[in-house]
Amino acid sequence: MRIEDGKPPRKGHPLKRHWILSSLLLTLIAPCLLADEIRIEGESATNHQMNRHRWWYDKVNTSELSGGDWISNFNEKKVGTVGYSFKVERDGSYHLHLRVNPTKASLSYRLDAGSWKRVALDQATDVRNIAADGKPDLRFIGWVKAGAVRLGKGSHTIEFRTDSALQNHGAIDLIIFTTTKITPKGKYAGASTDVTPPPNATPPTVKNPPVYTDGDTWDFQPPADQFTNRALLDLRYLNERRAGEHGFIKLSPDGNSFVRGDGQPIRFWSVVDNGYRMSNEDMAAHARFLAKMGVNMVRLHTNIAGTKEGQRITDVNAETIDRIWRYVKACRDNGIYMTISPYWYHHRMPASWLRSLPGYKKGDMPTGALFFNPVYQDAYRKWVTALYKPVNHYTGVSLSKDPTVAIIQVANEDSLLFYTSQNIPAEQVKILGRQYAQWLKLKYGSPQRVMAAWNGQQIRQGAGNAMGKLGDDPSNGFMGMYIIWEMTQNRTGGMDKRLTDQMEFMGRVQRSFYDRMHQFYRRTLGCKQLTNAMNWKSADKLKIDDVERWTYSGMDVMAVNRYAGGVHTGKNDGYRIDPGHHFINRSILKNPLQMPTNLKQVAGHPMIITESTWVRPNLYQSEAGLLAAAYMSLTGVDSLYWFAASERDWMADPRRKFWPVKRGETGYATEKWSCSTQPLQGMWPANALLFRKGYIRQGKPVVQEERSMSAMWQRKAPIIAETETFDPNR
Repeated sequence: MRIEDGKPPRKGHPLKRHWILSSLLLTLIAPCLLADEIRIEGESATNHQMNRHRWWYDKVNTSELSGGDWISNFNEKKVGTVGYSFKVERDGSYHLHLRVNPTKASLSYRLDAGSWKRVALDQATDVRNIAADGKPDLRFIGWVKAGAVRLGKGSHTIEFRTDSALQNHGAIDLIIFTTTKITPKGKYAGASTDVTPPPNATPPTVKNPPVYTDGDTWDFQPPADQFTNRALLDLRYLNERRAGEHGFIKLSPDGNSFVRGDGQPIRFWSVVDNGYRMSNEDMAAHARFLAKMGVNMVRLHTNIAGTKEGQRITDVNAETIDRIWRYVKACRDNGIYMTISPYWYHHRMPASWLRSLPGYKKGDMPTGALFFNPVYQDAYRKWVTALYKPVNHYTGVSLSKDPTVAIIQVANEDSLLFYTSQNIPAEQVKILGRQYAQWLKLKYGSPQRVMAAWNGQQIRQGAGNAMGKLGDDPSNGFMGMYIIWEMTQNRTGGMDKRLTDQMEFMGRVQRSFYDRMHQFYRRTLGCKQLTNAMNWKSADKLKIDDVERWTYSGMDVMAVNRYAGGVHTGKNDGYRIDPGHHFINRSILKNPLQMPTNLKQVAGHPMIITESTWVRPNLYQSEAGLLAAAYMSLTGVDSLYWFAASERDWMADPRRKFWPVKRGETGYATEKWSCSTQPLQGMWPANALLFRKGYIRQGKPVVQEERSMSAMWQRKAPIIAETETFDPNR
C-alpha cells in the first residue's frame, strides 16, 4: 500500500500509527540532516569602500531585497570593495551563491588571502528589475552560482570588488554558503525552500498536449515573387499609379492629418526601409513587394555626412546620396511615398573633423551639437543641400521638387532636453554657455540682476551637476548650466528659478534651430514637402515632454519613436536567447499602457511614430499589426513606421545561426530589428487595408488641454501625461 498525494492515512487505517511514528522520527532527526548553511547580508559588511549613489542607483524597491537593503557602488572613478568575516562550524565543500546586480556589471571575489576570481554574471538566474520607478536601466538583482569552495572549521573572510565599465557599478544583496545543492530564488528563505528536485522527480504534465507531425509544419521558403495578376492578394491597387501624381502631400484643413495633392484624405501604412542599400534589381522588386503588402510610405533612416577619415566636416557620403536617389524612383513607380531622415548623431567622427569641433575626440558622437554649434549647423546645411538641390539623374527632377518625398525629417533622436546632452564636452558647453549669458543679458539687463532674480544661486567651477563641470564666469560672458537631470527634480528657491530660466533657454535654442531649418528647406532649397523636426523624447515625460514637443511645433508634423517589447539581458543579447539570458515576453494586451500609440497629440499637427516594432525575440509579434491598425484608427495617430524592412521580401529562415549578433545575411539590418518576418510582415495586408480604408471610426478626444509657456518652463505637471514606454537601447 502507499500514501496517496503525501496525505496521512484515514483514521483507523492500519498504516496510521506507522505514519505518525515515521513523522515523529523525522521531526527528531531532521536537524541532524539539514544542510550546513551560512547566510550573510550584503549590507552587513565588516569593512568596505563602496561609493553609494543614494539619489538614483540606490532608488530600488527594498521590499525585494533580503534584509531590506543592499550594498552598492556607483562611481565613475572609484572601484568598490567590500569585505565580510564569518565562521564555519564544520569542515566541508560549500556551494557559493550570490544575489547581486548582474546587469552590465563586473564582479570579482577572493576567499581569505586567495587570488581574485571573476564571477560569471552572464549566467545569472531569477533576474528581477527592482528600480523604484520601474525603468529597465541598470537596477536589477539576480542569483549567480559562483562555484564550490573548500572551507575549514573556524574564521574566514570573503571580499568583493566591483569594476564595471559603467561607473564601476555593482551591488550585493545576499551571500550564501551551503553544503547542498540549491536553486535560490527571490529573497531566499533557506535550504528548506527552493531546493533542486531529485533527478527522478515527476515533472508536471499538460493535459492533451498538441502533437505535431511532419505534415503540420514546413520550411518557409517562398520562391521569388513574379507579381503576376493571378495573385490572390495584392494591395498594389490601393496605391497611386505613381507616388505624387496628384501633387505634394499636404495637411488637412484642420492640420491634424494628411491629404493628397488633390485634397483627397490619405492614410499611410509605413515601414522604415533599407531598400536603398540593396542592389538595383532588388530595389525594384523590394518596392513592388512592399506595395503588394499594403505599404504606401517608407522612411529612409540614413546618415549622409562624410565620415571617412580625411573628409572635411562639410563633405557628404556621395554613395549613400546616389542610392537614395535611385530608390526614390523605385518607390515612385510603385506608388510609395517617402519620409527621409538624413541625419543621426550616432556617426563616429573622423580625426579630420576635430579641428572644426573642439572638445570631441576621434570616434566620438556629436551629441547635441546640431542645436547650438554654428559650424556644425553650417555643415548640416551643406549635407542636405547636396541631397535635395541637384537634379536626381534617375528621375530627372531634384528631390526638392519631387512629390514622391512627402516628409522631410530634420534629424533622428537627439535633444538638448534628454540625458544625452550631459555628454556634450566642455569645449562645446562653452559655446552654449556664452549663448546663455547673452540670452540672460537680454532678459535681465545685467549679471547683477540675473543673480538677484536667482536669489544668488551660483554654479561653481567643477560642480558635478554642471554641464561640462563649468561654473559661472559672467566677467568673460559665460554662464554655467545644470545637467538635464536637475530638471527632473523638485527644487525650490533660487535654484528652481534658475532651472526655470535654463529650461526656457534650452527650449528656445532647440525651437529656434528647427524654425530656421524649416525656413532653410522652404526658402533656400525650395522644398515643398512637409517638415518634421525630430522624433525623440525628453528626460522626463511628466515635466519636460511638452517643452520637447513645443520645440517641434514650428514645423508641420509631430513624431516620436516608440517600441514594444520586454527586457532581454545577457552576453550578446539580441535576436537570439541563449542560456543564462534574462528574457521577458510581454503582450500589449496585458500591458495596455505600453502600447506605442498612447500619445498626446498636438492640435494642428499630424502625429506619426517614425520607428516602432514588437522587438524580437517576442512571442506576441503577431498581435502588432491589428493593434496598431485599430488603435491608430481610434486615436487619430496618422502613421506607424515598422522598423525595419531588411529583406527583398521575406526573411526566409529567422532561426539562421549567427554569433555574435551582427547584420543579417543580406547586410541590410540586424535580425533583432527586422520586421521582414512572418509574425510581423505577414499581418500587414489585412491590417493595412483596415487602416488605410478607415474601417474603424476615430473616437472623440476626451481631454483637451492648453498649457501656458510659463507652466512648461517651470516644469509643472500637465493634466495628462504619457507613460514611459519600452526602449530596448536605454
